Amino acid sequence: MSRRKLTERFIETLHDDFVVHGPEIIERLRIESPSVYAQVCAKLVPPEIEISEKDGLEDLLSGMSHRERIAWFKEQIAAWEAEDQAQEAYDQLSVNQRIQLSYRRDQQAPKTGGQP
Repeated sequence: MSRRKLTERFIETLHDDFVVHGPEIIERLRIESPSVYAQVCAKLVPPEIEISEKDGLEDLLSGMSHRERIAWFKEQIAAWEAEDQAQEAYDQLSVNQRIQLSYRRDQQAPKTGGQP
């Protein structure tokens, strides 16, 4: 067996074991050996983390007048409210209604892959 294949199998086995036992083992380690738990956490964090609050919004807004900014925020708020209302309406649907809605969306979606 090649080293690459052995590594793949090891990682797959480790993953499967973690899926089954991970949360319990982590909790037990945290309770029984907090210093080892802290070391594991520290090793998982990159040595340098750059924290930046800049997310592009500043650049977007910097080229706008005050009126344009206000209009932009009003549009965003309206869009967020519409999304919330749509989600609330969707949450009220029965399972059958959700399936029907999903089916209709699939029927309306553009066909790809050379199908007519």
